[in-house]
Amino acid sequence: MPTKVSTKINVSVLTGVILAGAMMFALAGFGFLKTEIEPTIKNNLPGWAWSFQTPDNYSFDNSKIKIENSVVELQQGIEQGEIKNNYPYSYGCLPNPAVAFITDSDGEISYQISKDNLNWYYWNSGSWKNATNIDQANTATEVNQHIVDFYPLSLNQFYFNAILNKKDSRLRGIQITCDESTLKKVELYPKSL
Repeated sequence: MPTKVSTKINVSVLTGVILAGAMMFALAGFGFLKTEIEPTIKNNLPGWAWSFQTPDNYSFDNSKIKIENSVVELQQGIEQGEIKNNYPYSYGCLPNPAVAFITDSDGEISYQISKDNLNWYYWNSGSWKNATNIDQANTATEVNQHIVDFYPLSLNQFYFNAILNKKDSRLRGIQITCDESTLKKVELYPKSL
C-alpha cells in the first residue's frame, strides 16, 4: 500500500514538474517575443516638421546664413554656416520612439542633434557621442539610420544643428517622425524600449 501512495505522489510531482516546465517555457517564449518586436515605419507617421517659414524660430549668424522663401542658404562668399531650431516640440514623440529623420536639402549639409539644446551629439563608432566642434557631425542619412538609438528613445524634446558646408548647400525642411505602432509594445513591455 505505501508503495502505491508513493507512486501516486511521484506521478503528481512529475505532472507538476512537467506543467511547471511548460509554463516556464511559455513565459520564456513570451519574453523572447518582446525582444523581437521592433519599431516599424508605416505610412502617415506623426511627427514634427521645420519648414523655415519663420526665421525668428531659428538661431543663425546673419553674416553667414540667409533664409529666403523658406530656403536656408549660405551668404555670398561664405563657405560654412550653422542654423539651429530655437524651440523644441515638447512631447513630439513621447511615448513612442523617433524612427526617422528626413531632410529636404541639396549640397553638403551635416547635422548634430540634441535633447536639451546644450549637449550636442553625433553618431560615431556605433553610438551617439558628445560633439565638441561642428566637424563632429553626420549626414542626414546617418542620423536617419541611428535616430532610433538616440537617447531618450521617446523624444520629448528635439533640437537640430544643420551645418551647411558648401556654397551650393540648400535646406528647405527637416522632419522627425514617431512610431505610434509601438505604443502597445510600450504598454505591454515597458522595459523593451
